[in-house]
Amino acid sequence: MVNKKTTGKKTTKKVVKKKTTKKSKEIIPEVITEKKVVKKTKKKKQNPLKQKNVLIVAALIIILIISLIISTTMLTSPCGFSRFSFSIQGIDYCSNTHTPTTFFNEFSQNETVYVSPILDEIGADQLNVNAMNLWQVVLIGNDINVTQLIRVRVNDQISYCYTNLGDVKTAEKMDLDECNKILNDPVTAVVMLEEGREKVVMDGKKIYIYSSTSKVVGQVNFAIIKQIFPNAQSILDVVNEKIYGIN
Repeated sequence: MVNKKTTGKKTTKKVVKKKTTKKSKEIIPEVITEKKVVKKTKKKKQNPLKQKNVLIVAALIIILIISLIISTTMLTSPCGFSRFSFSIQGIDYCSNTHTPTTFFNEFSQNETVYVSPILDEIGADQLNVNAMNLWQVVLIGNDINVTQLIRVRVNDQISYCYTNLGDVKTAEKMDLDECNKILNDPVTAVVMLEEGREKVVMDGKKIYIYSSTSKVVGQVNFAIIKQIFPNAQSILDVVNEKIYGIN
């Protein structure tokens, strides 16, 4: 008998090891709050020099603003900051001493008045001469003595004067210092015929009449003459009649 070999199959059991995972514990972050320590700092003392510089800058700014206001006022108003400022028939009258009416009344009471135009040494403008003559005719017509005191301009500067000493037949040269002494004398009544933007400045016994061009100098001056002397037109009419009668 044949013994059958029995072949036994080795059975291998797969042993699956279960991996056991431990549940990881959740780590809760720990919030650490830091207490802020506020250090009290001592206030720094301001530098006196720095304060001084700030004040200087502020003062300069204020001065600049004031200067701008002043310059604007001067440009927009012919009279600037004069105490009295009036416009009569389109002409500005400026004064720190008189209203126009008061000045007119006082001026018409003078016994002697100097009339002082500016004339060039060469080629004197006849229209400026005529303005001077207007004053002379009306003043004499109102029994006021008139003295010419012509300021002579050489190279754009007043160099000397000519005066007639109150006599139409006289012409005497006068040095500038002597001339200015008369013009600046506060007790002397003077009509100053000036160049510039149309306006009238009344200062004490002086009246400064500004004309922008010689073309309007006669009109401007005659308008002012009529304000001071209401009879100016009638006086000129009489003079013109005599002149035409002679011619």
